[in-house]
Amino acid sequence: MCRQANIFCPVCPNRPHTLGHILQVCPRSHGPRIQRHNKICEFVQKKLLEKGYVVLWEPRIKTERGFLKPDLIYWKKEDPDIVRILDIGITSDNVRPSVPYLEKVKKYDIDSVRKFAQEVSALDSVWVGALIINWRGAIALDSKNFLKGVIDSRDWAILSLRTLQYGVYSYDFWNKSTCVVDPINEVDW
Repeated sequence: MCRQANIFCPVCPNRPHTLGHILQVCPRSHGPRIQRHNKICEFVQKKLLEKGYVVLWEPRIKTERGFLKPDLIYWKKEDPDIVRILDIGITSDNVRPSVPYLEKVKKYDIDSVRKFAQEVSALDSVWVGALIINWRGAIALDSKNFLKGVIDSRDWAILSLRTLQYGVYSYDFWNKSTCVVDPINEVDW
């Protein structure tokens, strides 16, 4: 007798049980997903501090649309005279990396965020960028260009590896967790 495997996530009704779903959207792996993001942020912040930048971690900025929190705002007065706004995103592998990069830039490249960055840094020139890594560790070329001079080739490899390591941790966490959805109370997400 042949038994068909359950292809649906036990947590998310009507969602396929795939690695992409587990690593990117399933609520069961939310905590490890946030940890993965924060560890990537911490690594970049450490590299910026080593290079003499002043770094703000997740400043809360009031805008017309509510509050925004870019991951990092950083500057170094003497070289060059620019304040940079950086947001980090770990994406699925079914999208071109330039798409989420441009979405992040569009989200944070607004007057209120620029003004905040200018006020805290006392600098006029503001650049907005993103660090986009997919869950398989591939890094967007736009991100490499934006962070040129801060992250070297060895560090890019470490960022890719850490993304993969936290993916393994998220998957393991998901498998060991017991959270399921009662079929009687299913909700179409």
